[in-house]
Amino acid sequence: MLFRSDENLSIRLSELSRTPVSMDENKEPKSLLLNLTQRELSHCPFLMMTEPGGALFDEREVAGLREYLLKGGFLWADDFWGEYAWDYWENQIRRVLPSGAYPIVDVPTDHVIFHEMFTVKGLPQIPGIGYWDGADRTWERPDARVPHLRAINDSRGRIMVLMTHRSE
Repeated sequence: MLFRSDENLSIRLSELSRTPVSMDENKEPKSLLLNLTQRELSHCPFLMMTEPGGALFDEREVAGLREYLLKGGFLWADDFWGEYAWDYWENQIRRVLPSGAYPIVDVPTDHVIFHEMFTVKGLPQIPGIGYWDGADRTWERPDARVPHLRAINDSRGRIMVLMTHRSE
């Protein structure tokens, strides 16, 4: 929050968001699991999908996700396990957003997403288990050595689907 006091511009960093978050009995944030056909989906501005290479959408879910995204929703798909998982995911997301109208693009490092809060000069590959087991590698699978940040945009250039691929 920015505020002006005695002609000095100050930044208050104690609070970055006023979004209410409910906590469980262990004081951990509660998550909400929804089916893509539920009406409550329209109340969620942000969806997170992990291991999307295992997603299998039925026709109602395809329609629900398409409607959600085209109305302004945002989906982040993360944690692909190699090229097979990527290929499978691409097949599923193409049922939702066909490639002719909605190409998958690599997000360049000069995109605002890399400079919104911090300047990120490149896409890091978060170390997988191979780094911690002494193998000294950041990638988990031989076909996942180079990380990518990919997106599907709407007709105005707004990112609808963000995909962190090979960045586990």
